[in-house]
Amino acid sequence: VFALLCGSAALALILKSQLLQTHPETGALESMSLIISFLVTITAIVVGLLINATKSFVDATQNHWAIFAGQLIRLDQSMRNYGSESEQMRRQLQSFTAAAIVKFWRADDIPIGVTYPDVRKLSKDEAKQVLSDLLNRIELGIIRLKTPDPLHERLAADCFEQYKEFARARWSLLVAAQNSLPAPFLRMLVAWIMIIFLCFGLRA
Repeated sequence: VFALLCGSAALALILKSQLLQTHPETGALESMSLIISFLVTITAIVVGLLINATKSFVDATQNHWAIFAGQLIRLDQSMRNYGSESEQMRRQLQSFTAAAIVKFWRADDIPIGVTYPDVRKLSKDEAKQVLSDLLNRIELGIIRLKTPDPLHERLAADCFEQYKEFARARWSLLVAAQNSLPAPFLRMLVAWIMIIFLCFGLRA
């Protein structure tokens, strides 16, 4: 983009030196100044809106991840409170967490001390299916928990409730809209800025 803008300014200088030498400059310069002011104002508004939209998207994504992490911790704590019968589900939850880290942050260090499915070589849809299967096994394990007394019955209900909240937080991440700039709009914006630099070159 920077090269295109520099090329536009250079092209404008060439056009001015080759084609515009014979024309009166006073009126042309005044008209050019008005055009530049209009284009710069519109571009500043559009870029400002893009920056604001990007900031809103980043803030929303951070909020989704914070809720997801909080629910993950609460689910693990609920299963820990239940006792030894939930240890298998806790290990599966650890495997899910390690696989998710490998999937989303491939450049970070690989988790150690826990077994997990290696999703790095899988496609996006395949990795999502593997993680969903892990969570499904955790859900079924929580449902199958035996409750020998009222206390464990309440703990099992809390585990299931925390699992539902955790699953809801995960889906809010998966179905969240992606902040991708449409290619036609990006091309139009670059062309608009090139016109501005072209005007700068003619004005110089």
